[in-house]
Amino acid sequence: MYTAYQFNPQYLADKRAEFTLATKAKGGLLKTAPASLAMRLNADPMRYLEFGPYWFALKAIATPSLGSYDEPLIRQAYTQADKELTFVAAFEFADDYRQHMMAGTREFELQSEPIEGDEPWILFDPDMESR
Repeated sequence: MYTAYQFNPQYLADKRAEFTLATKAKGGLLKTAPASLAMRLNADPMRYLEFGPYWFALKAIATPSLGSYDEPLIRQAYTQADKELTFVAAFEFADDYRQHMMAGTREFELQSEPIEGDEPWILFDPDMESR
């Protein structure tokens, strides 16, 4: 359904291998990724926008303290095969976001080939906006 911003599975597998090696001494990817996310969001809750359409997939696996608001269709479309790959995809998207998008961008075209009349999806999480 939503085809934009989806990563090639081999690319994600290669990135997971890199992250796994890099985080091995610190307890592994599933320990360091949530800690890194918490550090970013504690510094500035609006940094959730950096994760774009991956935000709700990431929020679902990160920690219950991020709130309960959800967009199930978006979450399902951007959840990867397992938690590690979901973290990898979300953090890769955030890296791309910081390099190519203006800070605070919250509008995303979720179709690789836009359909005439489609409106961009707007990322808005009231749980994060109220922090």
